[in-house]
Amino acid sequence: MADALEGNDSLLYINLNGNKIRTPGAKKVIALLKSNPRIVELDLGDNEIDHDGVIDLTTTLNETNNTLEILNADKPLFNSVM
Repeated sequence: MADALEGNDSLLYINLNGNKIRTPGAKKVIALLKSNPRIVELDLGDNEIDHDGVIDLTTTLNETNNTLEILNADKPLFNSVM
């Protein structure tokens, strides 16, 4: 889906809540944030996104995206050996 939406500059809202896209899918959506500056709402809640996905998301928001107004990233998947 992310590949099909690449280059679509009219996309404003993405709701993938509960789709279990995990970190690889989240990275594709994060690439959409980089290529589409008009996205204002992103819902990635309950998708089993791990540490790497959360770090990539926050890095993108800090470095290349300043238009996102609403973000839901609840229930990330944080496992630790500790």
